[in-house]
Amino acid sequence: MRTAIVKGGVVTDVVMWDGQSSWTPPAGSQAVACGDNVGPGFTYAGGAFTAPAAVANVPQQVSALQARVALSRAGLLTAVEAYMASTAATAETKIFWQYADPIDRNHVLVKAIGAQLGLTDAQIDALFVTADQIS
Repeated sequence: MRTAIVKGGVVTDVVMWDGQSSWTPPAGSQAVACGDNVGPGFTYAGGAFTAPAAVANVPQQVSALQARVALSRAGLLTAVEAYMASTAATAETKIFWQYADPIDRNHVLVKAIGAQLGLTDAQIDALFVTADQIS
């Protein structure tokens, strides 16, 4: 039977197990019988599995204009501009901010600017999703 390996309320894997052999799930996990639709990333609570929320398709590039409008809408543009005007921003970061178009989501300087603002990867992704919707 299909068996979900659940750790901390989250399905980490699905295996086939007869429910009787001497197999045991990894330490800190539990084995729970599940249907064909359950997979890693599902949550398990109160005896029920719940599918993970749909993840938005994160664009790999947005225009400089879209990025700046998304930052403005999020209330972050002023902070980015202040950082760029400061001595903390390297010359390369300033050049990137001023001239890069399009802006690549995975560029090292996008990650550096995000870190400077205290943004998580998920928050940066959300900014790119918002930016991609701006025309």
